[in-house]
Formats: sequence, C-alpha cells, structure tokens
Amino acid sequence: MSKNDNWTLGLIDSAWFGSDYEGKDGREEAKRIGFESLDLFVGFDPGRMSKTNRERLKKKFFLGRLQL
Repeated sequence: MSKNDNWTLGLIDSAWFGSDYEGKDGREEAKRIGFESLDLFVGFDPGRMSKTNRERLKKKFFLGRLQL
C-alpha cells in the first residue's frame, strides 16, 4: 500500500442500492452531504478500457463532481 497523506471521504455507490437514491440521484446526494469521492461498481475492469472510453465513463457517471 502506498503512503498517501491526502485522504478523502468516500462512499461506494452500491450503498444506495434499492433506495430512492440509486443511480444518478445517489451520486448527487453523496456530493451534497459531503462525500469527496465515490467508488463505482461497474462490473468490469476499467483498467482494460482505452483512456478515451474511461474518460467518457467518468463524464457519464460523475460529471466531474466527485473524485474517482
């Protein structure tokens, strides 16, 4: 594990599963209540995607509001 003195408060997006906040509403609510990062379960390895497709995915899900 690498040393990182810059911690952020994060939430896994599946915490909203089955609630009214599942999906985009949950991501927006997480930011509103103070979370700084979000762990998104996407069901595949984003590291295998091209950089262009990863950026497209980030824009679709995060709209630049939360740190990955």
